Amino acid sequence: MPTEKFFKQLQKDLAPFRSLMARAAEVITDQDVSAYPVMVAAEKLPHIGINIVDREKHASRWYINASTLEELVAKNVVDSAKVEDFKLVYKQSEPQLCLLVIAADQAHFIFLPRTETPS
Repeated sequence: MPTEKFFKQLQKDLAPFRSLMARAAEVITDQDVSAYPVMVAAEKLPHIGINIVDREKHASRWYINASTLEELVAKNVVDSAKVEDFKLVYKQSEPQLCLLVIAADQAHFIFLPRTETPS
């Protein structure tokens, strides 16, 4: 599990892209692509989803791709036996952004507020 220090740094790193990620999630749901958009933040270019932030172009530590629960199941990132559990956690965490964070050969799902919270 990520440390609190890692989580705080991640929030800081992703802050400039939070509105872009929120908009991508809205487009996914508004266009009925999926009721479960997932943003993928990865240190290496992931082969999941559609790239919305290229780390080299934005001098960022992270690539950010827009994906869906359905794609994550299709690519065996989420076990099909765990889909209902995932949906339950996802719905309980709305309206936050769901992120799959891939760093240092580990992957974790986290939820971030769609807008920046005051410090």
